[in-house]
Amino acid sequence: MSLLSGKTVVVPWDFSDYSLAALRRAMELVADPSCIHVVHVLQIPVAVEPGVMWATVTEESMQQH
Repeated sequence: MSLLSGKTVVVPWDFSDYSLAALRRAMELVADPSCIHVVHVLQIPVAVEPGVMWATVTEESMQQH
């Protein structure tokens, strides 16, 4: 029996080593992997990023891709 049997576990995902570690830990805590929901998180671009400054990256283009 797992610690979180029957519970839903949400794991934020941003392709970092931390998100991979969080996913691995979540898999240790549940008996059924279908209880894990991975949510991709996307940081809002800030004005000083080159893609924003040169208008090649927008929030809409990030969401679309």
